[in-house]
Amino acid sequence: MDFRDGSGQARILTCAGAFALIVLVGYVDSQAPHIAFSPFYLIPVCIASWLVSRRAGIAASVGAAAFGLAADLSSAQVAPPYAYINAGLRLLLLTTAAMTLVRLHGAIGRERNLAEQQRKAAARLEETAGLRAELIRVVADGAREPLGQIYARVVDLVFDMSSTTEAEVREVLNEIAQASKTLSQLVSTLSDDDADLVRAREGAFAAGEDRLGP
Repeated sequence: MDFRDGSGQARILTCAGAFALIVLVGYVDSQAPHIAFSPFYLIPVCIASWLVSRRAGIAASVGAAAFGLAADLSSAQVAPPYAYINAGLRLLLLTTAAMTLVRLHGAIGRERNLAEQQRKAAARLEETAGLRAELIRVVADGAREPLGQIYARVVDLVFDMSSTTEAEVREVLNEIAQASKTLSQLVSTLSDDDADLVRAREGAFAAGEDRLGP
């Protein structure tokens, strides 16, 4: 559960719940002076830091330190100078915990975004590979006819040279040239598709490196 990108109402309710829990822990702390309640202040601080924002976590840390100080002063078990020292140490501990959780949450979010980008890049590469396979099939099917024409016309020309006129030879050579042109276009199309596939792979790897860079 994460309300960082959610509605403002959910964030407000979460903050309110965290501070209500701080008040409850502070009240119980003031009623039981012989029990160390400092670890319990971590619960609302963690809730505010992880589910809401960094500012909410820091605010919860300050609130928890203030209620802990009030509990120490009201119990009369701790001298005022030591109560303030304990409050400062408690604030340092809670703030450190809040910032650590915020950084951890951000790192997890970045890893999730990177994984999603890699998944999309892999899907695009798979789609490109499928298109390439389809193009190869189309090229192979399209190459059969011009290759057959070239072979048939050459055979006719070789075995019928005695009765073949110059005009017929030119016609056969023109048909061979047209078939060769068709084959050249098919091969060029296949080469262009290979270049597009290489560029797509390089782009996917570059996006991953950018996300992993400093």
